[in-house]
Amino acid sequence: MDNNQKILIGLVVILIISAVAYFLSSTNPQTKDEENKVIFYWGVGCPHCENIKEYIKENQIDKKILIEEREVYNDKKNLEMLRMDAQRCGLGSSMIGIPFLVYKQKCYVGEDEAKNLFDNILKVNG
Repeated sequence: MDNNQKILIGLVVILIISAVAYFLSSTNPQTKDEENKVIFYWGVGCPHCENIKEYIKENQIDKKILIEEREVYNDKKNLEMLRMDAQRCGLGSSMIGIPFLVYKQKCYVGEDEAKNLFDNILKVNG
């Protein structure tokens, strides 16, 4: 086998590996779910948070989009993640409250913003 044939075989192998990697990454539903995930920070005993939980349940929103709930009153790790997300959104500590949602790297604070976010996601996703 001469050098040209070795190079050609090497290129074909690289092309096949690249095609398989692209196919696997573009068809992985978990990746797409993660990209569209809503992070929902809430606290035990928070009435506005309970209203959002009820809104999610009544409208079966959790059956249509991925929602990751993070309780912040009793879980210091979740509280720290909330602070970091708020900081990424440019929100100072006086602007942080719950319910607090993160969707596609944007932050939503309060019951009204949370409901509006879910309504808009459902309109887009059907």
